[in-house]
Amino acid sequence: MFGGILGSVHPLSTVLFVLGYGLALPIVARLTQLKATENRLGIVGHQVGMTIALVAWATRGRPIMVLLHLGWMIGVRIWFGGRTPR
Repeated sequence: MFGGILGSVHPLSTVLFVLGYGLALPIVARLTQLKATENRLGIVGHQVGMTIALVAWATRGRPIMVLLHLGWMIGVRIWFGGRTPR
C-alpha cells in the first residue's frame, strides 16, 4: 500500500517515528540556544531522538535515510563541539 516512497510500513516503525521525532524536533528548534548555554542534556535528548528515528527508518528498510540521519547526528555533534556529555 505505502511501499513506494516510505519503504515497507511496519507498525513498530510508526511508533518509533512518533517517539523519535517527537523528542528530537522540539530540541532542533532550540539548537542554537542549547549551544549558547552548553546544555548537554538537550543535545543528548536530540541524539537519542534521532537514534530512535534512525532505527525507524532502518525498520522500514531505507538505508539512504539511515545514512542521512547518521550524517545529521554527526554534524550536530561536531557543531556542538564533540564534547562528551557529563
